[in-house]
Amino acid sequence: MNYSISATPEYVFLKLAKVPSKEDVIHAIQEIAPLLKNKRILLIDSKDLKFPFNLYEKHSFFVELSENKVDKNVQIITITNFIKEEHSLLEMVAKNRGWKLKNFHYRAQADRLIQKIMHPVLVSTGN
Repeated sequence: MNYSISATPEYVFLKLAKVPSKEDVIHAIQEIAPLLKNKRILLIDSKDLKFPFNLYEKHSFFVELSENKVDKNVQIITITNFIKEEHSLLEMVAKNRGWKLKNFHYRAQADRLIQKIMHPVLVSTGN
């Protein structure tokens, strides 16, 4: 297997490595789907992939999430080595499939977003 899965009280963490096959990815999604029933965040680290997923594989990932009945209200946060254009493409593919996705280069950036989601700050409107 070229992936590992762990869960915290706040999120499910999927780490992809080397060259996962389509079957690896499908199996990983099948494993994380029940874990996401009570979570609001899916964190995916794909920085250790030898090759980035192509457009078809990106699209298929979101189809598999839907087919495994993962709630589209789950915030997907990815950590990748993508160049800016690839970041935008991944976020667009997710949005077009109805998913909320934010892509980062560094884990610290992802952790900050997780903290904002889990502990939102009330902002005064001045009224």
